[in-house]
Amino acid sequence: MFNIGNNNPEKLMVFIITLEKALSKALGREVVFEKIFEPLKAGDALATYASKDKLQEAVGFKPSTSIEEGLQRFADWYVKYYGVE
Repeated sequence: MFNIGNNNPEKLMVFIITLEKALSKALGREVVFEKIFEPLKAGDALATYASKDKLQEAVGFKPSTSIEEGLQRFADWYVKYYGVE
């Protein structure tokens, strides 16, 4: 099993803002999520990230999709597949 992702951690707020922008573009209207900030709880991970190295060693493929491009592709697919308006 492979955890495919970026070799660098992404901040959660960067992910959320990028997803808001991607959904806004896919829907043609502004999307802003309600955000409720809470303190860290026991067991929360301070940082996580994936590695492309094992995948490249196993199958010779190294993903290069940026978070912006990947989330835009996902948002476009989601909106079309589920008929979201």
